[in-house]
Amino acid sequence: MVFSLIAKLSKDIVESWEVRNKYSTPAYPQGNGQAEATNNVILSGLKKRLDDAKGNLDVVDKRREAAAIKIAHYQQRLKQGYDKGVRLRPLAPGDLILRKVVGTTKNPSWGKLGPNWEGLYRITSVAGIGAYYLEDLDENVVPRPWNVNNLYRYYY
Repeated sequence: MVFSLIAKLSKDIVESWEVRNKYSTPAYPQGNGQAEATNNVILSGLKKRLDDAKGNLDVVDKRREAAAIKIAHYQQRLKQGYDKGVRLRPLAPGDLILRKVVGTTKNPSWGKLGPNWEGLYRITSVAGIGAYYLEDLDENVVPRPWNVNNLYRYYY
């Protein structure tokens, strides 16, 4: 009963979508032979196309490598042109600098209109690569070293 209901529902769905449904039996030997022959023809055609595609893939790989080399050369030349105009301005002990206002030192009541740089500090010594110990002009030592990214040279 259930199977016939399912068969009727599937038949109604197939008819509503206007699909032609053809049934075949696997026990028909001539049909199996024809299918095997068709499959062999399709497989041989696919193999020929794949062999042709392998040759094309080699060409694509060579072109991709050549493009990567050109891009690397272009980027290197671009960097050289940019670096030519950059002048390094290293900081040294005794230089006067401004310190970036960060995190907890910012007054929240100022909002975004508050100052971005504070004080006038003097570099006392180098703490490491790109890090410096500071003191203010009254010779009060700042407790921790500051990174060069948070420092700005003061020009007077």
